[in-house]
Amino acid sequence: MSDVSYYTPEGLKKLKDELLQLEQIERPRVTQEIADARDKGDLSENAEYHAAKEEQSLLETKIAKLKNVVASARIIDESQLDVSKILIHSIIKIKNTTNGMEFSYTLVADSESDIKNGKLSVNSPIGKGLLGKELGDVVEIVLGEIPSYKIAEDENHLAFLDINPNTKGHTLVIPKREVNKLFDLDKQGYAALMDFSYRVAKALEKTVPCKRIGMSVIGLEVPHVHVHLIPINTMNDMRFEEKEQLTNDEFVSLAKEISRNFI
Repeated sequence: MSDVSYYTPEGLKKLKDELLQLEQIERPRVTQEIADARDKGDLSENAEYHAAKEEQSLLETKIAKLKNVVASARIIDESQLDVSKILIHSIIKIKNTTNGMEFSYTLVADSESDIKNGKLSVNSPIGKGLLGKELGDVVEIVLGEIPSYKIAEDENHLAFLDINPNTKGHTLVIPKREVNKLFDLDKQGYAALMDFSYRVAKALEKTVPCKRIGMSVIGLEVPHVHVHLIPINTMNDMRFEEKEQLTNDEFVSLAKEISRNFI
């Protein structure tokens, strides 16, 4: 059974609307595409048919996972929250003590996460590090002290699964040293980060079926260098729009498998 997650009424409605869209619009569309492709003849060499069947498989997996999320969702009574501590749905303001930058977030459930609009997943490394803290507390996030799905580590770098992934296996690679922007690294630090990322990418290739490993460095949402390594099959997998839903057990199992392939 899935872990219970807490949502605002708006957040739960958004989940249910998405499920309705997938079941009533996307499912019939894909079914029709399969039928149209089948009518074109020999299925063994029918690329459209096989592409539509693959899309159907991915769609049904997404529907099943979303149903599971909706079934375990609960609406939180915000009037009962302890406002003296940071909890889910708390509005928080944090300050990077190294560079002085300040950010404001609302802690939300995974499926409501939207960094660009200030909504931070309660299960992200930062979210986990802030839960239960009070005004004025100092929290260390980067050095692996926060529970996360770690897959690789050396003296200077850490790699862990993104808990709001574009695709299964989406991994973040970071330097342990506090650095805001990628090109703030010196040449040696940059080369070391790329070498570590290369080794993580090779482990991902051995673990997650995909056409290739995509890499992205954006850095607007979190003031610390991080490299996205994403197993991809289509360009859409790199758009940071569609998100893959995994359970805690799936994350744990996947992290262990990738870790075993890391050299």
